Amino acid sequence: MIISRITKNEIETAFQKINAKYNNNLVLNCETLSATRHRVRIRAVPKKQRKSDDGVKLGYNGRLTAAACWHVHGYFFDELLALQPKTIIRALKRKIYAKNGRIFGNWQDWNCGSILNPKMASDYCMCGKEGVKIGKRKIIISME
Repeated sequence: MIISRITKNEIETAFQKINAKYNNNLVLNCETLSATRHRVRIRAVPKKQRKSDDGVKLGYNGRLTAAACWHVHGYFFDELLALQPKTIIRALKRKIYAKNGRIFGNWQDWNCGSILNPKMASDYCMCGKEGVKIGKRKIIISME
């Protein structure tokens, strides 16, 4: 994702707050393109170093991957926009920004599966399952 109109220190501050919620299971890769423009990737720490599976994305086959889940990215974007409201985030061909105190483009769930086996992006993780509660948002996942 490309994040602009924010400094690297502010990105790292937002990431530290989110990483603490997820038992320090995440790693931030931040490449500076200019003073206020950065290419950012959030990944999970290697499996042997993880304290739990919080914030780790599941693959289509149910196995844990090295990527951070949909919820991690959503809370990270919320935190960035709270720190610096002029921030613009471009991720997955979407633009996420704040205007007049409201956040636009964040928390939009989409189908990552197929027509025969639809599955939403929010279902590809362990958040909200097995008693995991992250942040203020209530996450309801149907286990049918």
